[in-house]
Formats: sequence, C-alpha cells, structure tokens
Amino acid sequence: MRPGINEATAWVVPNGALMSLSEKKRTPDPASDGEVKNGPPAIHFWFGLLLGLFFIVSGVGKMLDVNSFKSALELYGVPGWLTVVAIPIPSLEILLGLALLFNGPARSLVLASLLSLIFFTLAFAYGHFVQGVQDCGCFGRLTVLQSSPIASFLRNAALILFCLYLYRVKQRKEPRPLAGWQWLTLAVAGALAFMLSGISSVTPLLQSGPSFLHKQISATPLVHYIEPEAVSPYVIFAYSTSCSSCWDAIENVKTYKETGLVQKIYGLTYGDEIDLLEFEERFASNFGSKRIDPDSFNALVAQTPTLFYIENGEVRDVQTLTVMSAARFLEERLIGESSE
Repeated sequence: MRPGINEATAWVVPNGALMSLSEKKRTPDPASDGEVKNGPPAIHFWFGLLLGLFFIVSGVGKMLDVNSFKSALELYGVPGWLTVVAIPIPSLEILLGLALLFNGPARSLVLASLLSLIFFTLAFAYGHFVQGVQDCGCFGRLTVLQSSPIASFLRNAALILFCLYLYRVKQRKEPRPLAGWQWLTLAVAGALAFMLSGISSVTPLLQSGPSFLHKQISATPLVHYIEPEAVSPYVIFAYSTSCSSCWDAIENVKTYKETGLVQKIYGLTYGDEIDLLEFEERFASNFGSKRIDPDSFNALVAQTPTLFYIENGEVRDVQTLTVMSAARFLEERLIGESSE
C-alpha cells in the first residue's frame, strides 16, 4: 500500500477512482468524437497528409493522359476492351486523397488506402516479373516522378507500413462529418476529374514523349527497327494489337503501300506472338511487324497508334491517335506546300 493511504481511506474511495495509468491514458477525449489515440497526433497528421497527397498527385498524373494509361494497362496484359477502367481510376484516387486531407486518417479511409496500395503493388509485381514492365505508371504523365522498379516497390512498401501503423493506432472507424464546402469541393473535383479523364482518353491534356519530327532518322531510335538499305519513302507504324484506335487505323495504314505512296511499311508492336499472328490474320496486313520489349516501345511513342512518314532519311510527318489515309495525306501535303 502506498505511503499516506491507510486501509480506512482506501475503502471509502469511490469504485474505479484508483484507475491504472494505462487505463487513464486510453480514456476517450469527449471532444475527439470518441477517438482513441495511441501515438503522437503529429505523426498521424503527417502520415495522413502524405497519403492524401500521394493519391492526389497519382490521380492527376493519370488524368492528364488516360489514353497512355490505357496503353500502360495493356502492357500489364489487360485486354483492350477492359482498359476502359482507366477512366474512373484517376477520379477515385483524387477523391480518396482529398478525403484524407479533409478528414485525417480515419480507419475506413486508411483501409481503403491500404487495399489500393496492396492491389497496385501486386499488379506492378506481376507486370514487372511476368510482363517485363519497368515503369509502374503510378504518376501517369508526370514523368518527372518516374522511378526504377526497386524504388517503386520500396516506396509502396513504406506507404503500406504507414497505413498499417495508422490502422492499428487509429480507433475512429468512420470519418467525421464534412463541412458544406468540403462536400462541394469533393463533388466538383470528382465531376471535373471524371470529365477530364474522359477527354484525355481520346486526346491527351498534356502531350509528352519523344518528338522525332523533322529529325534525321539516323539520329533517332527508330533507325534500329528498319533495314539498313530501306528505300525512301517508307512509314513506320507503331501500334498495339489490342488497341481499338489501332484497329480503326489499320485500313488507312495499308493504303500507303497499296497506292504506291511508300515502298514499305514497318510495323512495330509489343506483346505475345500469338496476339500478333491473330492481328495480322484478322486485318490482312500488307506489312510485317517486329515485336519489341515494352520499354523500347515506350521510348518511341507516347500514344498508340503512331505513324512516322520518312522521306530522304528525314521524319517528315508524325500522326498520333488518328492516322490519315494515303489520299488524305497527299491532299494535306499539297495544301501545306501551296501555302508556303
């Protein structure tokens, strides 16, 4: 018995008044919506802020060019018809990030973040070790944030550990009620992100990637995929066998050789040999195609399909997403020459 407290005194103390220190520390604060915090609140705030910003930046990067995001999904082996899921993903990431910023790391939001990170990490592991993908595509068109595969795995592992820590120590399961302006921000941001994602699935909001226009082909990586004695003029057609825009373009591409505008068409693609054989049989291609690894392909084009027209050793024209027929190409060329 502690000094200064006799038995008589101990008997008259109200039941429960002599709580242990550990019990006292776990008493919910009436002003905290019943939330119990087992760690320093500052850490919770910064971890929640980090998670929120990560999802917002990731969503915005994908939103700028959903067409390329769809192409990236194809590198993972996702069928072309299923790549439509690329449209809502940026909106969902942005909304999750904003919810984390507005609400702090409530357990339900942390759980959503944790499951998302685990799913995307497993998907990248499959893409990297099975399909040979080197860039996870986590930040879409924000290429300045691209990292090596090992750096991507380490980053995701750290974020997953953050989520596990927050889920363990945060006892508030549901987010706090949002203020009116927060609901309005979420509604406007979600609608705007979804609309812009739909637009960029056809026309990128931010164009990027290598520009070979008006360059000597010998000064570009394209030179590695043509014959040394290639007779000018010719075209190089970069495409995906599961890309619906490529399917639409193939008939126009064939006209370049059928009309005699070019001597040869060089096809470049990636993926399985079986898919390529089925593609060539389905569309009766009048040109041969070379399969290259995904990273080499991405170093050549940002979107598919892309057609390069080469004349006298120079890349004279580059067509992306939509390919003109040979007749339309000649018409546009004559108009351009007459206006000079």
